[in-house]
This record gives sequence, C-alpha cells and structure tokens, in this order.
Amino acid sequence: METTNTAGACGGANKCKMVGGILVIVFGLLFLAKALGWVSADTVNMVWPILVIVAGAGKLCRCKNCAGGCASCAK
Repeated sequence: METTNTAGACGGANKCKMVGGILVIVFGLLFLAKALGWVSADTVNMVWPILVIVAGAGKLCRCKNCAGGCASCAK
C-alpha cells in the first residue's frame, strides 16, 4: 500500500522561499556596503558567486524534497 503525504509534500518550500528572500537582502547589503566603502571590491567579488551557488543548491534541494509533488517545484 502506497501512502501519499499531501500535507507535507513541500515541507521545505516555505523555508526555501525565506532563504531566497534573505539571499536577495544579503546581495543588496553586500553591494551597498561596497558602494559605501565598508568592504573592498575584492571581498564582494569573492562573496557574490558563493551566494549564487547557495541559492542554486537551495533550489535543487527544495525540488528534491518536493519530488515533483507540488506547484512550487514547477516554477
């Protein structure tokens, strides 16, 4: 007998959306800090690719956890 957990199919989707929003804020703060001279351009050039990788990994994880069982994975 196969059971389907429809209520928890996307348990991590809301958390992933929050992480995505936090990453956008961090990007903005990072570039603002650079513009204000609080951090060097070298620091920004090192950090922003890491943030892109983290965002991509988060999206992959979210869709892996959903296993195609929700609309948020189709986006």
